[in-house]
Amino acid sequence: MRQTVYINLLSLAAVAGCAGPRTPGELRSQLFADNPQYERDTRPNLAVAAAADVDLPWEAAPDEVEIGMWITMLSDVSAKTSTFTLESTTIASWKDARLRFNTSDAGGCHRPGRPVEFELGAAAEIWTPDLFFNTMVLIGPKDDSTKGGTLMIWDDGKVELHLNKRQTFSCNFNFQKAPFDEQYCTIHINVYHEGKSDQIQFTSGVAVPPWEDKGTPSWTIVDIVGYNKTFFGGSNLFFDLTIRRESGYYIWTVLVPANLFVVVSWASFFISRAAVPARVGMTVSSLLIISNFHNMVLQQLPQYSGFVYMVWWVRVSLFFCMYAVLEFAAVNLLTRNEARFDRAIAEIAKERESRTAAVEPTTGGISVTVKDAPGRPSQAEIQTKVAKVSKLSNMLVNKHGKLCVRDQHPDIVSRWLFLPMYMLILIVIYPW
Repeated sequence: MRQTVYINLLSLAAVAGCAGPRTPGELRSQLFADNPQYERDTRPNLAVAAAADVDLPWEAAPDEVEIGMWITMLSDVSAKTSTFTLESTTIASWKDARLRFNTSDAGGCHRPGRPVEFELGAAAEIWTPDLFFNTMVLIGPKDDSTKGGTLMIWDDGKVELHLNKRQTFSCNFNFQKAPFDEQYCTIHINVYHEGKSDQIQFTSGVAVPPWEDKGTPSWTIVDIVGYNKTFFGGSNLFFDLTIRRESGYYIWTVLVPANLFVVVSWASFFISRAAVPARVGMTVSSLLIISNFHNMVLQQLPQYSGFVYMVWWVRVSLFFCMYAVLEFAAVNLLTRNEARFDRAIAEIAKERESRTAAVEPTTGGISVTVKDAPGRPSQAEIQTKVAKVSKLSNMLVNKHGKLCVRDQHPDIVSRWLFLPMYMLILIVIYPW
């Protein structure tokens, strides 16, 4: 209690001899709120030139405005609409000589070196740069909202306007390397040009990235740079943001599962060809599951016709699972064809046996006259017989009268080449 009284006495002693407004409300009333000489529609340098009674006041130098952006949160990134939403504090700083006041060093009642803070509504009573965000978009009612702010004025006329805003900006997304992609987005700021009242020269913008835990679970800001350019007769300010996709979600929910189901399809080549339900179940179920992955990925992207690595990763997996289904269809066809071929060979052998032989008794013993010697049928016999049974078998018979492609051959080739070809294609299609 004694310390509080002592501090209050010191404060009263410090301001006992001051003159002028003592509170922010009194200072506000004196400087601009109730000051008929202050014109809020006149920019500072133009007001100074007019007060100096120059010949051509409209040729006054542009007012320099420094824009800073303190990003508090990257609250949303929509790949489908190519937009991102920021929670930020935009800080505009400029000098207005009409707002100078005395501090205690000069007989005033305010502390030197410290600004006087006003509520945001006070900004409507002074000249402020009418900022326009060119890349901002309005999709919903909360895509551009001001959540409060502060107006601060220094004794030398320096003004700072702090605006806490939630804004949604458009960005030209490039999905080629998704989900291992970085997007480069630009926030473009200039002013509405309304006659002579908004002649502004931006100085270098200052941008502060958020803390690491202020991004979304899927995206993080990794860099932000501010710079100014002059074109079309006006000053323009740009903030270039680099945002990186957190690829872990897509790796563990899309890419790795797709690989696992491709391996399941590969494992079907080691299952007996007679186990039809097992092989069909393994390949078809893998195909349907990866098809669902493909649809899930497409739902998160716009109708984009360009190359997307994640989409093609899933598509390649889909194609290889489809190959496993078609491979077993071919194996089944060859199995049935081989059975027909074996039956045709057996029929030829029976016909040859029926024509074997005539046994004729003679005085010297028994002589055997063989019309058709037993053994392997000739190629001509095989082709003639097989052509009646199966055209495919006739095409696959070699010059030795044997099938050159049997039902186990596709499985043997697929066991060795399926996975290496799958991994090679995934590496080749990556947009290095």
